[in-house]
Amino acid sequence: MYLEGKLMSRQNLEQFKKLVLRKTDLQEQLKQAANEQEFIQLIVNLGQEKGYDFTDEEVAISLQEQRQALENMTFGERTIRNLRAEWQPRVGGLRAVIWGGGDRL
Repeated sequence: MYLEGKLMSRQNLEQFKKLVLRKTDLQEQLKQAANEQEFIQLIVNLGQEKGYDFTDEEVAISLQEQRQALENMTFGERTIRNLRAEWQPRVGGLRAVIWGGGDRL
């Protein structure tokens, strides 16, 4: 039962991430965080407001996983990501908040 609950929390967090990618108002709220702890707490609070249940610990783990994934990218992958970050806002694309502490695509 415990593992099932953890899996459900993880699914809730992933669903909330997808919601944030679609909702610029949520993105703007998350940009207001002054530090990582505040960012994590905002994610938990906004998630709960939208009906998603996950803990600050699960958010922190997700942030760490995102950082590790970015560190493991090749130079070319990072370059493409940086180019996307530079050009996407100029062509009217959605600027998404990524769990890396507010990086934007």
